Amino acid sequence: LVPLNYFVIVLGVSGSGKSSLVLDTLVPAMLKQLGEDSVGGLEYKAIEGAEGIKRVIAIDQTPIAKSIRSCPATFLKVLDEIRGLFGSTPMARASGISDSHFSFNTGRGRCEVCEGLGFTLVDMQFMADVQLECTECRGQRFRPEVLEVTYRDRNISQVLGMSADQAAEFFRGERRLNQKLKPMRDIGLGYLPLGQSLSTLSAGESMRLKLASYLEDKSGSLIVMDEPTTGLHFQDVERLVECIGLLIDRGSSVIAIE
Repeated sequence: LVPLNYFVIVLGVSGSGKSSLVLDTLVPAMLKQLGEDSVGGLEYKAIEGAEGIKRVIAIDQTPIAKSIRSCPATFLKVLDEIRGLFGSTPMARASGISDSHFSFNTGRGRCEVCEGLGFTLVDMQFMADVQLECTECRGQRFRPEVLEVTYRDRNISQVLGMSADQAAEFFRGERRLNQKLKPMRDIGLGYLPLGQSLSTLSAGESMRLKLASYLEDKSGSLIVMDEPTTGLHFQDVERLVECIGLLIDRGSSVIAIE
């Protein structure tokens, strides 16, 4: 019996069948109930009470992004709103600069030397690569003509350097943008710069950012977490539990294997 709209923990020593019960039986069964393709899955007799579940989400501690270009602004789709605001400014229109120029993932507005990274990588062969600030854009990621376009006296590089809390204040009045910033702030990551590479986040920050992407989901989600506290500091665990509490308050059900 797994109660819905609660935080349920499945505990047991290694080999006791936790993953077999949750990941190999319950999750595939729920996906089948929802009409989604599920690979494998152990046999079961019946599943009852699944009518209130509209979506199944499985979360583990794998990195949230493989690309060095990914950042909180791209992960939570905040950059799309920011680009739209910059692209709609009179200065941008007069210069023939569109929304797409304010993306560091495309070639239209990003620095040609560092390709929008803000730094260049130096291969150290047997040691880790070294990052050096781009000599062309000086870490600002964009071409000079794009950096000249400002919104409320700030250019796109300066905005990406803002934390989520600072951006919420700066973009006050922009409802859609602040709605996308809200989950990040709700889970205590308001201090993170919008343009910080996701590869530099701690395990606890990465886990919470994953949860942030589901905070705005409608009620009825079943979120399954596989050993989410492994390697986390006690303070990170406390923050993680607080984030899970927000998900429960908003109508989700959470199962964690520990």
